Amino acid sequence: MENHGFFRIMAVSPEVYPGDTEKCLTGVRNTIDEAEKRQASLLVLPELCLTSASCGDLFRMGYLLKGAEKAALETAEYTKGKDMIVCFSFPLQLNGMVYDAAALALNGEILGIVPLKPGRACPDGVFSEYCGDDTFIDLSGTEIPFGKGLVFRTFDDMEISIAVGRENGAYSGAAVIVIPDASPASVRGHADVRQDCEAVSRNECAAVVYCSAGKGETTASGVCSGQTVIAEDGKVLAEAAQFGTGCSIADVDLQALSYRRLRGCGGRSPEDPTEVFFSFDIKQHDDLIRKVITRPFLGEDDEIAERCDTVFEIQSRSLAGRLSKTGIQKAVLGVSGGLDSTLALLVSVKAMEILGRDRKHVIAVSMPCFGTSDKTKSNAGRISESLGVDFRTVDISESVSQHLKDIGHDLDTADTAYENAQARERTQVLMDLANMENALVVGTGDMSEEALGWCTFNGDHMSMYNVNCSVTKTLIRAVVSHYADNCGDPKLRDALYDIVATPVSPELKPSSQGEIAQKTEEILGPYDAHDFFLYHFIRNGSSPKKILYLAETAFEGVYTHEQLSGWLKLFFRRFFQNQFKRNCAPDGPAVGSISLSYTDWKMPGDLSADAILRDLD
Repeated sequence: MENHGFFRIMAVSPEVYPGDTEKCLTGVRNTIDEAEKRQASLLVLPELCLTSASCGDLFRMGYLLKGAEKAALETAEYTKGKDMIVCFSFPLQLNGMVYDAAALALNGEILGIVPLKPGRACPDGVFSEYCGDDTFIDLSGTEIPFGKGLVFRTFDDMEISIAVGRENGAYSGAAVIVIPDASPASVRGHADVRQDCEAVSRNECAAVVYCSAGKGETTASGVCSGQTVIAEDGKVLAEAAQFGTGCSIADVDLQALSYRRLRGCGGRSPEDPTEVFFSFDIKQHDDLIRKVITRPFLGEDDEIAERCDTVFEIQSRSLAGRLSKTGIQKAVLGVSGGLDSTLALLVSVKAMEILGRDRKHVIAVSMPCFGTSDKTKSNAGRISESLGVDFRTVDISESVSQHLKDIGHDLDTADTAYENAQARERTQVLMDLANMENALVVGTGDMSEEALGWCTFNGDHMSMYNVNCSVTKTLIRAVVSHYADNCGDPKLRDALYDIVATPVSPELKPSSQGEIAQKTEEILGPYDAHDFFLYHFIRNGSSPKKILYLAETAFEGVYTHEQLSGWLKLFFRRFFQNQFKRNCAPDGPAVGSISLSYTDWKMPGDLSADAILRDLD
């Protein structure tokens, strides 16, 4: 079983016994045993878990300090042979001071110790703040790295740091940031911690592991909740906010984080960090403790509505801005009765509303030809009429037939030239109408089609401004459905629903008795699979083998291994073969973190997919 770059993290808040290091140590050992059973590679424990955080002046007592040091060494010893990194915290006496010290232990040894900033956990001034440089200290005859700037790094470049506090500047920029805490709970505390973890993980492009003390801490002046949170790049993967012994476990995608950080999407380590190198093999697992959604461009179900609104607003305002800045008064676009042109039409209407212009400034052109079905032709008219735009029909059958005759083409042969002649004629019609009407040609092609090269070069590939260029087919279907749900016009709503339910087709093959004869997803495979592949390749830098593993997890019971493997190979071959089309695509707005425009994604236009597909061998 290949690991695929996933790193299993467990954050647990075991019961503590104030001042009793032996009982606390027993709880920590039991927690380590449980983490080992669950195959965790990193276990994070709360602040001062070997004594509890509520000992007050007892932290100055020799018996407690000696007991805590002994418990810390025994905790480290207990990790021997367990192939697991453990983060724990204890009071450390050093040079006449007492520090709230967090340690990282592996295979029987303490890798390093980070002195935390005195915080809310112990507000009585017992602990000192360490203001010196990173150094080494002697702990029972062993030299151990000590300091605030430690970054623990494996020889294959996986890195962990322990945050010295929760305020700005307390984070080192490592890929995994550990935050031990023992702060009392408050009314907004749980939500604040969750939001902090989301924000830090997003800003640092990292995994953040928060673990607070819980059961057993004193209730003299507050209650510790045992809250645990694991977040990755702005999203909470697991959390436990209940009072008691909290436990969270999740598989963090270190490979994806590393890729995003290489692309400049997150934090960096300090200029001169004190690096503590160690050897560690991340465990491999038979399962994946992580939700893999089938439609990553849409997000979770509760995020879809807001995302659709945002995407539509960005598209509309970007088009309004382009029209305003260029001084162009109208927008012209081809409407086929399909998803892409429908969304572009809705966006064009909204852009005119933003500019305070009449909807008749949108010229929607139906251009039926050999492959146009009765249904799509009818729907193009229905939505145009409902929206009140300037709707025109230009039948291109005669002009395309004449062109094919001019080049000596057999009109009975429905080959590539036969299909593309229709797409290029439609673009010529729109460009010429734009010149006549002082209009801007609005492109309709989506990012899924761009990724697969499913567009005619200098045909539907070309426009003056493409509002759909970074919107995938699955997202377009969601935005149009969301618009239909909320438009308040029954006729428009019904037409939009009908369009959403219509099979995706370029309609370039001769129609059969007015029906669609060419269905894209029967040729290429389903767009939900291709959009899934696109997301994980571009957003996460995932290998084909990893993408296939994730796809089998997400689409279990929906598609077979053979289907997904075949579609994935087709995706990569078409993606690599068609970069030349993306190199000269028109301008358009980026609506999310992924865009294939020439400014956001660069690769040679003559690159073979053979090398990357060897990953599947």
